Amino acid sequence: MFYERFLQLCDAARIAPSAAATRAGFNRGTVSVWKRKYEAGQDVSPEQDVINKVCAFFGCTESWLRGIPVENEKKPALTEKDELKLKVAAYWGGGDELSKEELDELWDDAESYYKYKLDQMRKRSISKP
Repeated sequence: MFYERFLQLCDAARIAPSAAATRAGFNRGTVSVWKRKYEAGQDVSPEQDVINKVCAFFGCTESWLRGIPVENEKKPALTEKDELKLKVAAYWGGGDELSKEELDELWDDAESYYKYKLDQMRKRSISKP
C-alpha cells in the first residue's frame, strides 16, 4: 500500500519517484529498493524518518500514506497552550468560517487566560524578596 500511495503522490505532482526522494531529503536508491520489494510482493515499510519526509514533502498524512482508514487514525490531544494559540489565531484572522458569537467566545477565553496569567505574574512579583 505504501509504495502505491507514494507513486500516486509522484504522479499527481508530476515528479519522478527518484526526484521526489531527492527533493524530500532521502536517498533516491531507497525508491529502487521499494520498487523491487513491491514487484516481488513483499511489504514495503520505510523508516519513520523517511515517512515523515514523504508526508512533509507531499503534504499528506501518515495514515493516508500507509493506507490506514481515517477512523483508525489517532489524533494527539492539544495542549492548553496549543488550544489557546488556535483560539487566538481564529480570532485574529484564521477563523473566517466562525460566526461572530463563536469568535466572541474565543476572545473571551483568550482574555480570561490573559487575566489569569497577569494575576499569576503579579503574585510572583509580590512574593519575591
